[in-house]
Amino acid sequence: MTDQTLPHPADEHAVDERTPDERAEQAVDPTQRRLARSNEFLTMGATVGVVGVAGAVLLGATCPICVVAAPALLGAGVVERIRARRAGRKKSK
Repeated sequence: MTDQTLPHPADEHAVDERTPDERAEQAVDPTQRRLARSNEFLTMGATVGVVGVAGAVLLGATCPICVVAAPALLGAGVVERIRARRAGRKKSK
């Protein structure tokens, strides 16, 4: 471990020593953030769906939460992806 300690985010005297170029490189485009969020929703929905199907096949019973959550998460992911694409098109015009 190093002797340097990172300043607490709430520390009002903390100084960001990065150059403006370094800060700009780390800035995340809102459209990219929305696409990443949509991917997370789609992944979670698919995972819950697979768990629900596996439970139905192996145990002969379906989890009611899986029946509701999987389509909801998949739908939220699709809607978020559509919104991100629309925002990206508006930004590029």
